[in-house]
Amino acid sequence: MGLRLGTACVAALVVLTALATSGWAATPSKYLPDDSQMVLRVKVRELLDSDIVKKNALEQIKEGLRENIQLGLIFDALGFDPLRDLTQVTVALGDFRLVAPMPGAFESPFGNFFLLVEGKFDLDKVHTTLADAAKQMPDQISVSNHGGLKLYEAKQNEQVMFVAFIDGSTAVVGNKKALVTDAVDVHQGKRKPNPNRTLVNMLTKVSDNDTVIMAMPLPKEAKEAARANPQMALIVEALEGFTGGLTTGKDLNIGLFIHTTEAQAAQQLRGQLEGLKLFAAGALQGQGVPGGEIWAEMIQGAKTDVNGKTISLKMTLTQEMIDKAGR
Repeated sequence: MGLRLGTACVAALVVLTALATSGWAATPSKYLPDDSQMVLRVKVRELLDSDIVKKNALEQIKEGLRENIQLGLIFDALGFDPLRDLTQVTVALGDFRLVAPMPGAFESPFGNFFLLVEGKFDLDKVHTTLADAAKQMPDQISVSNHGGLKLYEAKQNEQVMFVAFIDGSTAVVGNKKALVTDAVDVHQGKRKPNPNRTLVNMLTKVSDNDTVIMAMPLPKEAKEAARANPQMALIVEALEGFTGGLTTGKDLNIGLFIHTTEAQAAQQLRGQLEGLKLFAAGALQGQGVPGGEIWAEMIQGAKTDVNGKTISLKMTLTQEMIDKAGR
């Protein structure tokens, strides 16, 4: 395998991260880290098969993959076609850091990054290719074992990622070794998952049928920071967290939900949300943001409501709106 392909293999262990940024009442996967504070799940296969994506984005996605030579090398080397073999991706984030980094430095606000990739993997080809890459570039990729499974460590620039293929349909990725080895131990019955109960409660508020779901309890650090703002201090005490769902078909429907512990706080937040909605729509129209007209129309047409202690914001992107914007 040439050096170029070896480099691609190293990147393969990091590129799974990008696949996520390309509904459970929902139950969290047993593989997610116990300290997860935010979860995002995307049913990739369902998203790609939806009418609105096939008509408006699928060819652009295919073209983008064709034009990215390094990405093509990665997928060819691993025997993996994301448009055919990728089923769903779940991202879990934890250990929030709200302290700004030093000037000129970059620091993720999330100390823990975990990725669960589900699909179809040719394990023989995967392990052979990565073992070959490790021999050629031992300073960038290494292979060890955990629980009888191959554990890969990849270093690219200042990023370090650990990857294990649990079986032919599941891969786990983490920026810390323990995130991946814990998932392997859960799979092998050596460890029982102990998920964040607040997050589990948030996940009961979203539907497993949604194509994309998100759940995030309000981090304690964010609540503490908000207390410094007199206008937010009273409301933030009643704020539990956020959930969201997206469904696709002929149209794209988005639902965002803010969960509180007090009905009065929910009413107050709805009023603020209405004001923010008008401001955001105006800003999008005036700033020349790509697709700004569509987003502005979506936001202007968004419906807010309060059901007990929960505020909802629902938006729809229709094919008619996309066609009008393209004229």
